[in-house]
Amino acid sequence: MSRPTYGQKLVRLRETKLKEGGRPYSLQEISAGIRAASRGEVTLSAASLSKIERDVTEEPSLRHLTAIAKFFGVPVTYFVDDVAGEQMYESMAALIAFRNSKVRDIAAHMATLPEESLDGFLTLVRAARQALGVASPPDQDGQGRP
Repeated sequence: MSRPTYGQKLVRLRETKLKEGGRPYSLQEISAGIRAASRGEVTLSAASLSKIERDVTEEPSLRHLTAIAKFFGVPVTYFVDDVAGEQMYESMAALIAFRNSKVRDIAAHMATLPEESLDGFLTLVRAARQALGVASPPDQDGQGRP
């Protein structure tokens, strides 16, 4: 997988770090939250956040990235450290997947199987993804599999 952009990372935060009630924060809510948390010292408009999300702005400042990270309760390394940031980005993908009750059900069933049987099931899942033309996510070592 190529390194996620700032915009992709912000989108992933909005998909995983939901507000009470399970809904994502709007860009206006993020903007207001950043302003309130910094007592007005850091301002980042909803329009500026939208540009970051769409990757149509120059590289955001460290001050803005820090404010966004603080709002969502993640370390700023999510944005600025390629290795740590990519690991967190991929971990969030798993959280999104586990919102699906069928994924949770499959995982619960797989968790009770003997370790040695899991490789066989993983091979089946990879073959099914390939037959369907669905790209496989990176494995734990960061390498995508066919």
